[in-house]
Amino acid sequence: MKQKLYLVMMIIVLGFLIFGGACTRDESQVVRNTVVDFLETLQNRDFDRSLEFFSQNLRDSEGDLSLVRKMQFDRVLGGASEMQNLGEPLITGKQATIVVDYKGILGLKHERILSLSKEGSNWKIDHY
Repeated sequence: MKQKLYLVMMIIVLGFLIFGGACTRDESQVVRNTVVDFLETLQNRDFDRSLEFFSQNLRDSEGDLSLVRKMQFDRVLGGASEMQNLGEPLITGKQATIVVDYKGILGLKHERILSLSKEGSNWKIDHY
């Protein structure tokens, strides 16, 4: 009886390790895709669409006009059009952080850390 219980417990633990890790990898890819899609809208100067990637909390606290101005300023610095590297997201529950490196004016490297939060089933940029 003890051996059966031990076997069942091992199967449960293995299942959790295998499928729990897969969920994290999937969420990591969703966060990366969200950021890439957002940066693509910046590159295309589609600021109205870019706003859709921001959390409601950020839009309420900063205001859409202020966020558009920040995005326009990033474009002047090089921003998304010169992205060099997109780091691996660090996900903790419903919060995520990801680092974006890009080449700006005079080829200088800039780093932007984006914080995201989960709103419903979507990841939204919560700090820009």
